[in-house]
Amino acid sequence: MPKTMSWIAIASVSLLGSVFASAQLHRPIDNPAVVSLNSRAIAVFDPLTYRPIDQRIAQLRSNGTDPRQRLLLADLYLQSNDPRSALNVLDNLERDYTLLADYVLVKRAQAYQLAQDNQNANLVWQEVLSKYPNNPSSAIALAALGREAELISRFPKHPLTRTALLRAINRQPQQRQSALQLVTYFPDTPNIVPILNRLVAGGSNLTPDQWWAIATAYYDNFEFSRAANAYANATPNSFTAYRMGRSWQRARQPQRAIAAYQRVVQQYPNSPEAPRALLRIMQIGDQNQAKQASDRIARNYANTHAEALLLLWELSQEKFGDPATARQAEQTLLGQYPSSPSSAQLRWRNARTQARNGNLQGAIATVQTIISQNPSSEILAESAFWAGRWSQRLGDTVTANRFFTTALKLQPDSYFAWR
Repeated sequence: MPKTMSWIAIASVSLLGSVFASAQLHRPIDNPAVVSLNSRAIAVFDPLTYRPIDQRIAQLRSNGTDPRQRLLLADLYLQSNDPRSALNVLDNLERDYTLLADYVLVKRAQAYQLAQDNQNANLVWQEVLSKYPNNPSSAIALAALGREAELISRFPKHPLTRTALLRAINRQPQQRQSALQLVTYFPDTPNIVPILNRLVAGGSNLTPDQWWAIATAYYDNFEFSRAANAYANATPNSFTAYRMGRSWQRARQPQRAIAAYQRVVQQYPNSPEAPRALLRIMQIGDQNQAKQASDRIARNYANTHAEALLLLWELSQEKFGDPATARQAEQTLLGQYPSSPSSAQLRWRNARTQARNGNLQGAIATVQTIISQNPSSEILAESAFWAGRWSQRLGDTVTANRFFTTALKLQPDSYFAWR
């Protein structure tokens, strides 16, 4: 890939109308419209409208001299490998479009690069750096000028910095600072796990916050056992303690997970993670552990009690085979928290069971309870839709239409309203 074209592709600015309106045109992205980056590359589609670029250029040229339209037009000229036309459109545009004057300069520099006029391109890049030293446009300038060390230090979070960091790591694999910055700001980098492994192998001097970043990157890349071990060294707080338990759970090591969740409750009893940890213990523990966790939620975390009762009801039916405990949990949930989302979920599952067993009248009545008791439930449209279908099967079109109308009225944007 020619160097001139590569920076235009990498640092091409997406000129979305909404982005212009909010003046947030700060994230250079790869241009999906460029189908080739050879010397005669042409851009076939405008990424904003997916119309042929020649049609979009003709339309924008006919729209007059509006500054926003001119910047859009210049970008399309660059995509179609016509830097001279882009330069003509950009002439003095920064004076008329002060809101995005720095990006006018970016486009001008890119046009000069595409025209292989590196002397003028460098002059414009220097102008960007002198006039807008703290703007993200300066990151584009630094990348184009090859000043990667400065890019890394001044703009650690900029998308172009990821590329610079990867190059630095390839040059010096054992140099930890670049790797740590990559892990901290770009944990979603593809194939980052070997970099994490190298950091951990020489991790005697890592700080707790650096361990936290490494653990998060491992977790996001589904390396759960490694994530759990990293969280053990991370900054101690309720979140990292909970994430350690979650990592062991997802690594299919339930006893280690339960021990970690118990530490969350013991060490951070007032944190938001404490009741979540108890719910996780209910999920993976035995029946006695599940009941004890549910009881503790009932005593100390009233806002989570309804969710715990629903979970206990599910586990008693499906995992423990304890219908008596399931009935008790259902009665408590519907009696104490009749309008909760958990009650709506329980009622909807009961309705579906009734329908499968042929009790359509009972299922319809249960859905009616959802509508009256849980009108803001996320499953309201789904339940109303199926109640309408069940009413149709019973030949009651009036009731069916009432349920369909309810779905349309209360959740008009839902999938089941569309159905």
